[in-house]
Amino acid sequence: MLSQAESSPYILWVILAERPLDWMADAQQVAVVPMAGWERALHVDDARDSWDEENRRQFEVVAIARHWDETLFRQLANQFLRGETNAEAFSEESAQEKLAVLTESPYVLALGDGTWRWQREMREYLLASGPLERLQAVHDWLFEYYRTLSADTSQELEALKEASYHGLASSQPQAAMDWFLVAVLSAVEQRPHPAIPDIVRSVAEASTVLKPAQIALAHMRWGQALAAVHDWNGAEQALETALQQWLAIEERRTTPQENDSEEQTSDSAAQEIQLAMAQTWFALAEVYLALENSFDSLKSAQMAARIWGELLGEDSLSYA
Repeated sequence: MLSQAESSPYILWVILAERPLDWMADAQQVAVVPMAGWERALHVDDARDSWDEENRRQFEVVAIARHWDETLFRQLANQFLRGETNAEAFSEESAQEKLAVLTESPYVLALGDGTWRWQREMREYLLASGPLERLQAVHDWLFEYYRTLSADTSQELEALKEASYHGLASSQPQAAMDWFLVAVLSAVEQRPHPAIPDIVRSVAEASTVLKPAQIALAHMRWGQALAAVHDWNGAEQALETALQQWLAIEERRTTPQENDSEEQTSDSAAQEIQLAMAQTWFALAEVYLALENSFDSLKSAQMAARIWGELLGEDSLSYA
C-alpha cells in the first residue's frame, strides 16, 4: 500500500473482497448486502416503464435465448421482429441500431467473447411478460437453430447444450429429445468431453415432459458420457439407475394395468427396450471392470449376451 506521504487526497481506492481484510483494518470496510426481492422488482419496474412497445417486443424475444451473439440476434430479429406486413429483412444499419439499443441496456451483460445475456431478474421478468404463443414459437425456432449448429464440431458442445434446453421447452419436447439422445451419443463416442455429462444430466432430470423410456435412455447416455471421461463411479450410478428404469418399464409392459394405455407397446418397441437394456448391461460390465469388480462385470456381460442372443440370435454381430 502507499505510504501517507505518497498517497493523494484526490484518489479513492476501492477494493472488492469476499470477506473483511485483516491487513486493511484501519480502512473503512463496508459490507455489500444483496438486494432483496422487492428491491430487484423495483429496478425491473423502473426499466420497463421507459420502454416503448417496439423495444419491449424486441427485449422479450431476445430474452428467450439464454445468450446471443450478433449472428443469432440478426436471425431472431428477421424472424420475429419484422411484423406481419414487412416481408423484407432488416438492413445492415437497422439491424445495428436494434442491436445497439439492446446491448446498451444496463441490464444486458457482455460476456467478453462477442456474446451478451440479460441480467437474471430482468430475463425472468421478460420471459413471464411475453405472450405464450410467441414464447413457444421462439423456443421451437431456437431448437432448430442449435440443432443445425451442432453439425459444426467446433460449436457442437454449446449447440447441444442449448438445443437440449430449448428442445425441452419446445412444443414437441419428446421429438426434440429423440434427436438429442442420438446426437449426444455420437459426440460421446467420437469427441468425449467433460462438459457432456452435465448437458445430458439436465435431460435425464426432465421427468415431467419425457416418456419413461426417454428418461431411462437419458440416464444411460449420462452414464456413457461419464464413462467416456473415466468418471467410473458416476457412470456406475447413472447406469444402474438406467437399468432400474428399464426393468421397471419392462415389468409394466409385461403386466399392463387396466386403462394404462401409455404402457402398451408394439413388438418392435418392446424389442427396442430390451436391446437398450442389453446395452446398459454391457456398459455396466465395462464400468465394473474399470472399478476392478470382476464378479459384477462378468455377470453384467452375461446378461447382455443373453438378451442379445434371444433377440438377435447367437450368430449376430452384437452377440459376438
